Amino acid sequence: MSWRPLLRVSAALLLGGCTVVEYRYPASWDALPPAPQGCAQLAGTYSDRGEAGAEASETPSLAYQLFGPNSPWEKAASVKLELPNAESLVVTVSDSSGPIVSRLLKVSADEFACKAGRLVVRGKRWIATDLVTGRQGFVVELAAASRYLVAKVNEETYGTLFVVVPIAGTAQHWYRFARTGS
Repeated sequence: MSWRPLLRVSAALLLGGCTVVEYRYPASWDALPPAPQGCAQLAGTYSDRGEAGAEASETPSLAYQLFGPNSPWEKAASVKLELPNAESLVVTVSDSSGPIVSRLLKVSADEFACKAGRLVVRGKRWIATDLVTGRQGFVVELAAASRYLVAKVNEETYGTLFVVVPIAGTAQHWYRFARTGS
């Protein structure tokens, strides 16, 4: 009996990684006001590129957070949120020449919910990069704060690094995006 296959599996399991990243709500931002009933106040158009808290150096994209890396998020200039009724959320991403992608989310499909005046968008997506492949679950909680849309993004990712090393990670980020229209 050869021990090599068992050693390879054991090495892969021992080399597996886990990470947790959790940023706090940025102290430099205005506190989130108490949310009114319903989510109608969140309907509007927002800049796609936003800002993260002081701890992060990235420039977040609202389209990326909602649609993931396999979407045309790099071309996005704005994101429009429409609530035609209590059961539907229409998200339209536009570039400088007009809409490039639109998606209808339904409460009945558990794709979004309005909870305590906040829109909660959730889903799962496949990720594939040069180094990592796997599955990511996400929850994006959207709230109104003066002239911004504040997004609390929670992600859980499970996959492999270099196709052999198992990895798992969770992350929580805070972003905000300027309102550009109603």
